[in-house]
Amino acid sequence: MLSHLRTYHEDDFRILLGIEIGMRYHQWVPIEELVKYTRLSEEKLRFRLRKLAKEKLVHWTKKPYEGFRIYFEA
Repeated sequence: MLSHLRTYHEDDFRILLGIEIGMRYHQWVPIEELVKYTRLSEEKLRFRLRKLAKEKLVHWTKKPYEGFRIYFEA
C-alpha cells in the first residue's frame, strides 16, 4: 500500500486536503475555491483533478456548478 502512495505528487495531497477543507462549507467544492486553497494554477489543478478522478479518489460534477468532493468509497 505504501508503494502506491509514493506514486502521488505532493500537489495531489494538497488538492485532497483542499477538497476536505472545502467540504466543511460546500457539498461540492467549487474549482475557484480549490484554486485558493491549493495555490495552484487552474490548468495544473484541472490536470491533477482529472488524474485523481481516474483513480476514483474524487467525484466531479457540473451541476449546479463545477465542483469536486472526495470519493469516500475509494
